[in-house]
Amino acid sequence: MQNEDRRNSYDVISIPSYESLPVKSESSHPSQDAVRVTGRMVFNLKCDADGYGPLPFLPFNAPTPPVSEAGDTDFADSDPLSKDTLTFNVSDIQASIEVFCPQLMIIYGLGDINCALYFLIDSLHRPFQSNAVVTVLVEESMCNELVERIRAQMRPLCERVATHSSYRASMKALLDLNLEVIVASEEQVPPPLATPIVVCNGRHSQLGSGPTGVICLHTFRTTNEIIDICRKDNVNFESVTIWNESVEGLYQLAVNLDCTNFFFNCCNVNLGPIIPSHAVNKIDVHIVERFHYETLQVNEKMKIIVFPIGAHLAQRNSEERNISLAPIVFLNE
Repeated sequence: MQNEDRRNSYDVISIPSYESLPVKSESSHPSQDAVRVTGRMVFNLKCDADGYGPLPFLPFNAPTPPVSEAGDTDFADSDPLSKDTLTFNVSDIQASIEVFCPQLMIIYGLGDINCALYFLIDSLHRPFQSNAVVTVLVEESMCNELVERIRAQMRPLCERVATHSSYRASMKALLDLNLEVIVASEEQVPPPLATPIVVCNGRHSQLGSGPTGVICLHTFRTTNEIIDICRKDNVNFESVTIWNESVEGLYQLAVNLDCTNFFFNCCNVNLGPIIPSHAVNKIDVHIVERFHYETLQVNEKMKIIVFPIGAHLAQRNSEERNISLAPIVFLNE
């Protein structure tokens, strides 16, 4: 696949232009597989999960897996009706509603799609966990690939998620909205089981308040478009995960998005090393366990930026690079 080696890496410094770049697509989403929500999806949601074991759990502060280990999640290799895909611990839902910390995921065209999907697919099947990704923004040039891989890894929702009041309310709202949705095929999720849902170009404010049980997907071409999209919804994101080959746009997003925590090429990293500095509004930098932590003051608000360094980075070659980062000019304006 073109640029696959480049996209599945963790280089966090600006690099020279490549000989070839991906061609921007004309449309935001594939139109041939557009699906409308039907009444069957809304009212036939129950699935039998009795007697099955627990769904594998990814803890909140789990480090991002190495590129070579991420790949597609275990959902891709499991049977659609396996016990792991049908069960859910009800305490996870109850706790997550109380401390729901929604995440925004941004995937650039040369970002590491494998690692991004690792967390995105988990949130797709467990949308009420406390740190679930609720909105994903993907660069238009790789949207079709991402949609295909999301759809291929969809499995039945467990009964407690499928019958959750917020998920059912979102399903009913989608009946009245002319929005394209991405759902699993009947081979993956046979009726009457409930499918995960990705809503294209929709906003959570259209579906309800609080966690909606679905993921909203948007495409973008520039960093400014990302900012415009985020300002149109009412979700207060607790964190933003950004997947890109270089830090270009990272600080522009940190300055303009109303969010505190920004993870670059990683997700759900333990913030313990930087929390003391953030608590006293101190601009600071720490390198702890091969992660770079820093606090940044934007107007009156302190923000946290985290990204991996050293062994967490996949090196493309052994050539030495003498590259200096340009100063962040707009921060001084």
